[in-house]
Amino acid sequence: MAGGSNQIPLVRPSRSRWKQLVIGLCVLTVGGMGVLAWRLRPIRLAYFTDAETIRRPVDAVTTRDILWQPPSELPEAINSTTDDYEPRISADGLTLFFVRGKPGGNADIYTSRRTLDGWTEPEPLTAINSEYEDLGPEPSADGQLLYFYSDRPLGLGGYDLWVARRAPPRIPLAHGRSIPPAPPLTKGGLGGVAQTP
Repeated sequence: MAGGSNQIPLVRPSRSRWKQLVIGLCVLTVGGMGVLAWRLRPIRLAYFTDAETIRRPVDAVTTRDILWQPPSELPEAINSTTDDYEPRISADGLTLFFVRGKPGGNADIYTSRRTLDGWTEPEPLTAINSEYEDLGPEPSADGQLLYFYSDRPLGLGGYDLWVARRAPPRIPLAHGRSIPPAPPLTKGGLGGVAQTP
């Protein structure tokens, strides 16, 4: 070659080619690390636990054998020498409603509150209790109503269902009133809306 050079021209990759190469290497590195982390992850087991003393693998026990600790008595103030029965706990878990007294002997509804020091001394619900039987307390989920049954007068005879609405906050429950009989069924559903006095 006359007057020419014997050098071979270098072909340089374009910038976009370098970007593709770097991005590809990053994706492979991150993907590889993800697969490695997944393979090295600790094996997790499901447990039944009470967050205190019980921790048993789900496949090793049946539910009924593990979820309950042995029962224990409530304090003597609640478990008195008289008949105490029909316990119900409020939705927030802080108030225990129960019946105290012999059935047929003017049994009444009592309450006890759970505090940091334990259960308070039970108190009769004097705003609701009558000289008749007042039984089966059942608080509503929002704590504003207490359903119970009683053989007090003004019912339909025998034991009737009653409801007491909680007065403004921190005031004892107001006097109960009988739940009226349901309106008759009609073709379109209930025949009317029941109103209480």
